[in-house]
Amino acid sequence: MKKILFALMIVCLSISVYAYNETDYNRAKKGDKNLRGADLEQANLAGADLTNADLTMANLTDANLSNSNLAGADLISANMKRTDLTRANLTGADLTSARLFGTNLTGADLTCSKLYKTHIKDAHCEKAIFKEANMHHSRITDTNFSNADFTNAYLSEILLLSCVFDRGNMRDSVICSSHLIMNASNASLDGVQFINVILEGNYEEAIFTESSFTASMFENADLKNTGFLFASLLGADLSNKGITNFNNSIFGLTKMPDGSTFSGTGNEYKGSRKPTETSQKN
Repeated sequence: MKKILFALMIVCLSISVYAYNETDYNRAKKGDKNLRGADLEQANLAGADLTNADLTMANLTDANLSNSNLAGADLISANMKRTDLTRANLTGADLTSARLFGTNLTGADLTCSKLYKTHIKDAHCEKAIFKEANMHHSRITDTNFSNADFTNAYLSEILLLSCVFDRGNMRDSVICSSHLIMNASNASLDGVQFINVILEGNYEEAIFTESSFTASMFENADLKNTGFLFASLLGADLSNKGITNFNNSIFGLTKMPDGSTFSGTGNEYKGSRKPTETSQKN
C-alpha cells in the first residue's frame, strides 16, 4: 500500500503546476506567430516579441506580458482578464471583442489600435497611449485613465461609466453618439468634437479649448472652473438642473447654445443655456 501511495505522489509531482498549455507556451517563447486559441493562462512572457502574432481567442488570463512587443498582433476575442501589459507595445493591435477585466495597461502604447466592441472593466490604464486609436461600440467601466493620451482618437457609440480621466489628454479626438460618466478633472479636452454625446461627472478645471459640442449635453456634471475657451457650444444643452458650479465656469469668445458669443464667467452669462431653433439651424 505504501508503495502505491509513493508512486501516486511521484505522478502528482510530475504533473505541471502551471495553468498554461506547455506546447503553446514554448511556441510563444520561440516567437511562433500562429497562437490562435493558445492557452497561456499565468504564462510569464514578460519582454516577449509577439509582433504580428495571431492570438485570436487566446486565453491570457493572469499572464505576464509586461514590456512585451505585441505591435500589430491580433487579439480578437482574447481573454485578457488580469493580464499584465504594463509598458507593452500594442501599436496597431486589434483588440476587437477582447475582454480586458482587471487588465493592467499602465504605460502601454496602443497607438492606432482597434478596440471594436471591446469590454474594459476595472482596468488600469494610467499613462497609457491611445493616440489615433479607434474605439467603436466599446463598453468601458470603472477604469482609471489618469494621464492617458487619446490624442486624435476616434470614439464612437461607446459607454464610458465611472471612469477616472484625471489629467488625461484627448486633444483633437472625435467622440460621437456616446455616454460618458467620468472624473475628468484637470483633463485636457482641447479640440475635441463631441457629437450627440451626454457628458456626466466631474469636469472641474477641465479645459475645452476650441472644442465643439454638436447636439450634446452636460447632465449631472460639475463644471467648477471648467474652461470653454474659443469653444462652440452652439446647439449644446447646458440647462440640466443636475449641472453644478456653472456660475464658476469660464468662457472666452465662446459660441453659446443660443448662438451668441460670450466671454466671462457662467455667473455673468444671461443668455439661454438651451439651444434655440435658430442656433440649431446654424
